Amino acid sequence: MKKIDNETLKVLELDILKDVADFCEENGLRYYLCGGTLLGCIRHHGFIPWDDDIDIIMPRPDYMKFIKLYNNKESVYRVNSLETDSSWYSAFAEVEDTRTLKIYTGFNISNSSLQLLRHNKIT
Repeated sequence: MKKIDNETLKVLELDILKDVADFCEENGLRYYLCGGTLLGCIRHHGFIPWDDDIDIIMPRPDYMKFIKLYNNKESVYRVNSLETDSSWYSAFAEVEDTRTLKIYTGFNISNSSLQLLRHNKIT
């Protein structure tokens, strides 16, 4: 397994954001950049150098439609949430690139426990 450097991570995250944005526009869903992603766009004209994720918010009805429909399309991206998997570890949804493996280091949960929680969906 090869570790992804920060520049590669940013490219992967931007590709995910583009896919989410295209999907939302195709389906008439509202979404907004927020948090460090919005600040990075305004202040840094891109990413905040130390940020490592993309933050978006959606009105609840749009979010529920997104959660219901996003995984139905053929894609390397998928959304994980409590609505898609009752054993999901977080209150926040995450869109992942299924070609990658995320190693959690900031949570009080082991990666083996996370894999069990996700029903071994990590490839």
